[in-house]
This record gives sequence, structure tokens and C-alpha cells, in this order.
Amino acid sequence: MKFRAPLFILLVMAVLSSCQKDDLPPAVSPTTRLFVVNASGEIFNIFQNGNRLNNDASLYPNGVFGYINIIAGQQNFQFKRMGSPDVSVAMPLTLDTLKSYSLYVTGLTTDEMFLLNDDFTADTGSVSMIRFVNASPETSNMDLVLRNVIAKADTVAKSQTDTISNIAFKSNSAFKAFVSGDVQVRIFKAGALNALTT
Repeated sequence: MKFRAPLFILLVMAVLSSCQKDDLPPAVSPTTRLFVVNASGEIFNIFQNGNRLNNDASLYPNGVFGYINIIAGQQNFQFKRMGSPDVSVAMPLTLDTLKSYSLYVTGLTTDEMFLLNDDFTADTGSVSMIRFVNASPETSNMDLVLRNVIAKADTVAKSQTDTISNIAFKSNSAFKAFVSGDVQVRIFKAGALNALTT
């Protein structure tokens, strides 16, 4: 009987101390956005700190994935071939919260991957923003020629042609404004006259 009152008081104190109103909410990790381009012949999955990012499907050759929100700061990324539990590539990336990024994968080694900062310009209505990225390790520097025929009401056609020149592997041009429409795209080896593709 003598122990009942002190035991009751201790129990009440324990319950009240566990119900503090100043509990902090769980920390929210800062995020950034990532776009992944598979310019390789591999089929793979991408992981951030061991958590798979492309949950819906593996990333096939010439496929893209993103923009997705991921944890910013210095993070560890892993790449695994489809169906394999083994990590083919593990690499740290430091990503800023105020930026968006594109990761180009031309093969499953760190030398065959490169990260670009996507410096977006505000939407300009009927103008597209175009950037040329050379993700082809087997070629020399590349040129991109864009030609757009813009129809006018007086039936006089006006064309816009832009050339982005001498872009090396793992390099990119700045974003350029280009009028939206039917555009002919041609890619050349730098300085060549015959297009590799149209």
C-alpha cells in the first residue's frame, strides 16, 4: 500500500513526459531534379543510395527517364544491368537543390557517363529552346544544323537556319532559341559536307 501512491505518481509523470507538445517533425531532405538519357547499348536500372529510381521499367537503349525529384547534396548512385544484382557502376554525385540536371549514360563505366546542368530559360511561347549534346563516344566533334521553313500569310516563305558547331564528346552547346514548327535536323562530323543523319 505504501508503494502504490509513489508508483502511481511515477507512472503519471512518465505518461505526461512522453506527450510533449514540442516534438519536432521528421527532417525533410532537400530535393533536386534529374533526367537520365540512355545513349548506350545497355539495359540498366539506376539507384540512389541503394533505392531504385526507375521503378516502372528498366532503362532501354535510346530511352530517357525523368525529370524526377531526388535527394540533393552528395549522394551515391549505382547502376545495375537489368536482371543482375551486381552493381556495374557506383559513383558519387553532388547535386544542388536550385538546379536541374541531365545524366548521360553512354556505357556502364564512370568514364562513359557525364552530368550536365540544365540551365532553363523561361518559356517564350512559340519559341523552342534547343541544346545539342554530343553523347557519341565513337565520333569526332559534331555539328548540328537546324532548318525551319516558316510559312507567311503572303505566301513568301522565310526560313531560319542555325548551326551549332564543333561539339566534342561529353560536351554541349548553350540553349538556343528556335521558332517552333517543322524542322529539318542534320548532324555532321565537324566541318564535313555530308550529313551523318538527317
